[in-house]
Amino acid sequence: MRASQELDPAQVAFAIGTQIRSLDFNDTRLAAKWGHPSDNLGAVIAVADYLARKVWREGGTAPTVRGVLGRAIKAHETHGCYALSTSFSRVGHDHVILVRLASTAIATAVPGSDRDQIVTTISHSWIDNGSLRAYHHAPDVGTRKSWAADDVSKARRKPGF
Repeated sequence: MRASQELDPAQVAFAIGTQIRSLDFNDTRLAAKWGHPSDNLGAVIAVADYLARKVWREGGTAPTVRGVLGRAIKAHETHGCYALSTSFSRVGHDHVILVRLASTAIATAVPGSDRDQIVTTISHSWIDNGSLRAYHHAPDVGTRKSWAADDVSKARRKPGF
Protein backbone atom coordinates (compact mmCIF):
# COMPACT_ATOMS: atom_id res chain seq x y z
CA MET A 1 0.00 0.00 0.00
CA ARG A 2 1.32 3.43 -0.88
CA ALA A 3 1.70 5.94 1.92
CA SER A 4 -0.58 8.34 0.02
CA GLN A 5 -3.41 5.84 0.44
CA GLU A 6 -3.00 5.52 4.20
CA LEU A 7 -5.00 7.50 6.71
CA ASP A 8 -3.49 9.16 9.72
CA PRO A 9 -4.38 7.21 12.92
CA ALA A 10 -6.55 10.12 14.09
CA GLN A 11 -8.56 10.01 10.84
CA VAL A 12 -8.88 6.22 11.18
CA ALA A 13 -10.22 6.58 14.74
CA PHE A 14 -12.82 9.10 13.57
CA ALA A 15 -13.91 7.09 10.50
CA ILE A 16 -14.17 3.74 12.28
CA GLY A 17 -15.80 5.28 15.34
CA THR A 18 -18.43 6.97 13.19
CA GLN A 19 -19.17 3.67 11.42
CA ILE A 20 -19.47 1.83 14.73
CA ARG A 21 -21.81 4.51 16.13
CA SER A 22 -24.04 4.28 13.05
CA LEU A 23 -24.35 0.52 13.64
CA ASP A 24 -24.67 0.89 17.41
CA PHE A 25 -27.39 -1.21 18.98
CA ASN A 26 -27.36 1.04 22.04
CA ASP A 27 -24.66 -0.29 24.32
CA THR A 28 -25.46 2.45 26.83
CA ARG A 29 -23.92 1.88 30.22
CA LEU A 30 -26.05 3.38 32.95
CA ALA A 31 -24.20 4.92 35.87
CA ALA A 32 -23.78 8.34 37.46
CA LYS A 33 -23.13 9.38 33.86
CA TRP A 34 -24.33 7.14 31.05
CA GLY A 35 -22.23 6.58 27.99
CA HIS A 36 -21.46 4.29 25.09
CA PRO A 37 -18.30 2.24 25.73
CA SER A 38 -18.24 1.13 22.08
CA ASP A 39 -17.32 4.73 21.19
CA ASN A 40 -13.76 3.83 22.25
CA LEU A 41 -13.42 1.14 19.59
CA GLY A 42 -12.44 3.62 16.88
CA ALA A 43 -9.30 4.56 18.82
CA VAL A 44 -8.56 0.94 19.76
CA ILE A 45 -8.77 -0.24 16.14
CA ALA A 46 -6.82 2.79 14.85
CA VAL A 47 -3.94 2.05 17.22
CA ALA A 48 -3.91 -1.62 16.18
CA ASP A 49 -3.89 -0.58 12.52
CA TYR A 50 -1.05 1.88 13.09
CA LEU A 51 1.04 -0.70 14.96
CA ALA A 52 0.40 -3.36 12.29
CA ARG A 53 1.51 -0.98 9.51
CA LYS A 54 4.59 0.00 11.52
CA VAL A 55 5.53 -3.68 11.93
CA TRP A 56 4.98 -4.26 8.22
CA ARG A 57 7.46 -1.47 7.43
CA GLU A 58 10.02 -1.88 10.19
CA GLY A 59 9.63 -5.43 11.47
CA GLY A 60 8.80 -6.49 14.97
CA THR A 61 5.81 -8.16 16.56
CA ALA A 62 2.39 -7.46 15.09
CA PRO A 63 -0.60 -6.80 17.33
CA THR A 64 -2.66 -9.89 18.08
CA VAL A 65 -6.42 -10.21 18.26
CA ARG A 66 -5.97 -11.01 21.95
CA GLY A 67 -4.06 -7.73 22.41
CA VAL A 68 -6.66 -5.68 20.53
CA LEU A 69 -9.47 -7.25 22.56
CA GLY A 70 -7.48 -6.57 25.74
CA ARG A 71 -7.25 -2.88 24.80
CA ALA A 72 -10.99 -2.82 24.05
CA ILE A 73 -11.71 -4.30 27.48
CA LYS A 74 -9.42 -1.78 29.18
CA ALA A 75 -11.13 1.07 27.31
CA HIS A 76 -14.57 -0.20 28.36
CA GLU A 77 -13.41 -0.52 31.98
CA THR A 78 -11.79 2.92 32.05
CA HIS A 79 -14.87 4.49 30.49
CA GLY A 80 -17.16 2.61 32.87
CA CYS A 81 -15.22 3.36 36.05
CA TYR A 82 -15.28 7.10 35.34
CA ALA A 83 -19.01 6.86 34.56
CA LEU A 84 -19.84 5.07 37.80
CA SER A 85 -18.74 7.90 40.03
CA THR A 86 -18.94 11.11 38.01
CA SER A 87 -21.74 12.87 36.16
CA PHE A 88 -20.16 15.46 33.92
CA SER A 89 -23.55 16.54 32.58
CA ARG A 90 -24.39 18.05 35.96
CA VAL A 91 -21.84 20.74 35.15
CA GLY A 92 -22.82 21.04 31.48
CA HIS A 93 -20.27 18.70 29.86
CA ASP A 94 -21.18 15.88 27.53
CA HIS A 95 -20.53 12.20 28.21
CA VAL A 96 -17.99 12.10 25.36
CA ILE A 97 -15.37 13.26 27.86
CA LEU A 98 -15.43 9.63 29.01
CA VAL A 99 -14.51 8.55 25.49
CA ARG A 100 -11.71 11.10 25.39
CA LEU A 101 -10.21 9.89 28.66
CA ALA A 102 -10.48 6.16 27.92
CA SER A 103 -9.34 6.48 24.30
CA THR A 104 -6.39 8.66 25.33
CA ALA A 105 -5.27 6.13 27.91
CA ILE A 106 -5.51 3.23 25.47
CA ALA A 107 -3.97 5.04 22.49
CA THR A 108 -1.05 6.33 24.53
CA ALA A 109 -0.22 3.02 26.22
CA VAL A 110 1.43 1.57 23.11
CA PRO A 111 4.76 -0.24 23.10
CA GLY A 112 7.54 2.25 23.69
CA SER A 113 5.50 4.60 25.89
CA ASP A 114 6.65 5.14 29.43
CA ARG A 115 4.50 5.98 32.43
CA ASP A 116 5.34 9.70 32.29
CA GLN A 117 4.24 9.97 28.65
CA ILE A 118 0.95 8.24 29.44
CA VAL A 119 0.25 10.42 32.50
CA THR A 120 1.15 13.62 30.60
CA THR A 121 -1.09 12.77 27.66
CA ILE A 122 -4.05 11.87 29.88
CA SER A 123 -3.51 15.12 31.83
CA HIS A 124 -3.64 17.05 28.56
CA SER A 125 -6.90 15.34 27.62
CA TRP A 126 -8.51 16.84 30.73
CA ILE A 127 -7.57 20.39 29.81
CA ASP A 128 -8.47 20.26 26.11
CA ASN A 129 -11.75 21.93 25.26
CA GLY A 130 -14.56 19.71 26.58
CA SER A 131 -17.76 19.10 24.61
CA LEU A 132 -20.89 20.67 26.04
CA ARG A 133 -24.27 18.96 26.41
CA ALA A 134 -26.02 21.70 24.43
CA TYR A 135 -26.36 19.70 21.21
CA HIS A 136 -28.11 16.83 23.01
CA HIS A 137 -31.17 18.90 23.84
CA ALA A 138 -33.84 20.61 21.75
CA PRO A 139 -33.67 22.94 19.93
CA ASP A 140 -29.93 22.32 19.43
CA VAL A 141 -29.93 18.62 18.48
CA GLY A 142 -28.17 18.05 15.19
CA THR A 143 -25.86 15.67 13.41
CA ARG A 144 -23.00 16.45 15.81
CA LYS A 145 -24.68 14.20 18.35
CA SER A 146 -23.85 11.24 16.11
CA TRP A 147 -20.14 11.94 15.75
CA ALA A 148 -19.15 13.90 18.86
CA ALA A 149 -17.49 10.91 20.53
CA ASP A 150 -15.58 10.07 17.38
CA ASP A 151 -14.38 13.66 17.17
CA VAL A 152 -12.85 13.52 20.65
CA SER A 153 -11.23 10.12 20.03
CA LYS A 154 -9.43 11.40 16.95
CA ALA A 155 -7.96 14.35 18.79
CA ARG A 156 -5.99 12.22 21.26
CA ARG A 157 -2.55 11.32 20.01
CA LYS A 158 0.70 10.23 21.58
CA PRO A 159 3.41 12.81 20.89
CA GLY A 160 5.05 11.78 17.63
CA PHE A 161 2.26 9.29 16.87
